[in-house]
Amino acid sequence: MKRNPSRYWDTGVEGEWQSGSRKRVLRNLKDITRKMEMDQVEADALLDVQERYLNRITAETQFTALQFFGTRLEKEKSGLS
Repeated sequence: MKRNPSRYWDTGVEGEWQSGSRKRVLRNLKDITRKMEMDQVEADALLDVQERYLNRITAETQFTALQFFGTRLEKEKSGLS
């Protein structure tokens, strides 16, 4: 296994570069090869999900630990952690 220049190990698809990206963009389903384009796509996706989430919140919304740590709490409850 090669050492990634960052602090992480590259394993599986997480360590594969998109063909034609000159090792600037990780492999992706949209075949994006330009870093600036990937940065924009990721920023747009983040804004979209934030807007959709904020539209679901009302003055009556009660936040619970399950909303923030749902998957982890469910695994702990079932003994899978």
